[in-house]
Amino acid sequence: MNAMKLNNVLEVKYAIHFGIALLVSLGAFFLSASLGWWLVLISTLVFLLANSFCVIDAGTAGYIKVLGKVYKRTLLPGLNFVLPFVTMVTRVDTKKQPHEHTITDVETSDIYKMGYTYTIHYGFNPYEVWRIANNLVLPLEENYFCVWLTEIFKDVTKQYTHADIKGNAALTDQMKDEIKNLFQQKVEDKMDELCGSSTILSYLDLIIKDFIFDPAFIKSTVELETARIDTEKAKEKRKQIEELAEARKTAAMKQAEADAYALAAKGKAEADALKKKGKAIDEHPNTIKQTIAENFPKVVGSNPLVNLNLEGD
Repeated sequence: MNAMKLNNVLEVKYAIHFGIALLVSLGAFFLSASLGWWLVLISTLVFLLANSFCVIDAGTAGYIKVLGKVYKRTLLPGLNFVLPFVTMVTRVDTKKQPHEHTITDVETSDIYKMGYTYTIHYGFNPYEVWRIANNLVLPLEENYFCVWLTEIFKDVTKQYTHADIKGNAALTDQMKDEIKNLFQQKVEDKMDELCGSSTILSYLDLIIKDFIFDPAFIKSTVELETARIDTEKAKEKRKQIEELAEARKTAAMKQAEADAYALAAKGKAEADALKKKGKAIDEHPNTIKQTIAENFPKVVGSNPLVNLNLEGD
């Protein structure tokens, strides 16, 4: 609680003081009537003085109600004078304190659920805490800030899809700045509307710590990513098979070209050899006759079985 009402505390304190004064006075009366009156007077003065001052601790401020009416006066840390018996003091914590909250029912434009974890830091302006009494219900974060922030989160989030936000650091930073600026402006306008002052807070900050994504979306994203990886692997494997087939085709074509070249070279060489033999026969017919005669067998005597005419007619 930021504020603590002291009705019961004051009543107990007054009762204790009054009881002590009454006991002292009665004791004095039993001892001496004249002394008793002086003691009664002194006890009454001490009682009044003891209840005319209020101590406000550091980091707090107070406002007062006198007979139920709030006065536009702030009790600052230290010793403060108040009217005894008819004054109620309410202390308000003015230190900056973090208040962490989580919201999970925000929809994106594609109807996925998501949420946010955020921390609000705020502190009251000690000179204006009296405005709290008739205008605000504490704590502010539960009764006002979280309600306003929910509206802002919904308005900003519905502009984007779940896929736009997840994994997009630039967009999430942009959303954080936008939500923070809208929230600060909203608080300033609402405080002015509710309390008649936009400076009731001395400090206000919003830190969005985490974006909470829909488990169904995360699951579908994982499945899509798995399918994409499988598709890429299949494409890579098909590419490797096509490259291997192309390499084999190229090798076969080169082998065929080499075989054709070798065959052509062999044919040319054989043709050149035949040509050379023919030329040799034309240039040396007698030598050829002699070679044939020596190598062919004789059938009768010295007459050859075959008489070759290599000279023509």
